[in-house]
Amino acid sequence: MTPTRTTDRLARLVPLAALALGALLRAAPASADVAGACDSPPCSRTELESYERRVVKHLLHAQQARFEADARGERKVVKHYDREFQRAQQRRAEARRALENAR
Repeated sequence: MTPTRTTDRLARLVPLAALALGALLRAAPASADVAGACDSPPCSRTELESYERRVVKHLLHAQQARFEADARGERKVVKHYDREFQRAQQRRAEARRALENAR
């Protein structure tokens, strides 16, 4: 079976996406506002770590959905997941900063 144009394109994008995600996850955070990380601030280190894990899981889901939609050629869906990915990336950066500042 010969690969289709879409699968070939997706196969080239996946390693690039993984590399980009790795770089993004190491980026310096812009602000340290982690609203929603815990019920009763100040948040404990355990609560912040749990929040960060949830955000990272969501970040990966949004990125995967974005690339799949791009491979299908669904531009509106790509734009939606791109915004979702950006918000999740920002929340993760804020969680990292809060973790660094936690006792």
